[in-house]
Amino acid sequence: MLSRLLHDLPALLRPLGALVVALLIGFVVIQLSNTSVSQARQARDAQERALAETRERVRKSGEERDVIQRYLPAYYQLEKEGLIGAERRLDWIEALRVANDHAGLYGIQYEITPQQVLPDRLKLGISHIDVKQSLMKLNFGLLHEGDLRRFLDALAAQGLGSFVVNQCTLTQMRRPERALNEPNLQAQCELSWLTLSVPATKEGQ
Repeated sequence: MLSRLLHDLPALLRPLGALVVALLIGFVVIQLSNTSVSQARQARDAQERALAETRERVRKSGEERDVIQRYLPAYYQLEKEGLIGAERRLDWIEALRVANDHAGLYGIQYEITPQQVLPDRLKLGISHIDVKQSLMKLNFGLLHEGDLRRFLDALAAQGLGSFVVNQCTLTQMRRPERALNEPNLQAQCELSWLTLSVPATKEGQ
């Protein structure tokens, strides 16, 4: 019996080897199939996420477009008035001359500092908008205190942007004798001209 098995063993090894190879191939095919199915599912999930993100972007873009269209006229008005965009120094200087004439003052000396971004604590809390200021220091004479209010009102009435009066100091001018056309008070004021730096808006958005 044993001798017969030993005699038939070489013949049995060939089909056994083929069976083992077939089993190995089947195992590899199953593993590759499982991997392909897993990759297909991952690809499908990624496509579904991308589609959802695209739909969300489209929805948000529609909302943003509606907001832009709603507030665009106000934006253009603020831009026209000088609050949005580049600073308008030449216009401010001309506005000083007009306000001086309107208030009947005696001439104004001015100094404008370079524009700078306001500190974080004074910003609007909106990341893509910077609030910038240009300090204007003024020195001029007044006949009486009421002239200061008339001057500031005349300056604001020209609609050349927004400014804040940081401080104004009035000093009595002491002279032995004063002519009727000479000022009684010396005013020293500091104004902050404000501008908003806003990203450009494309037409049609």
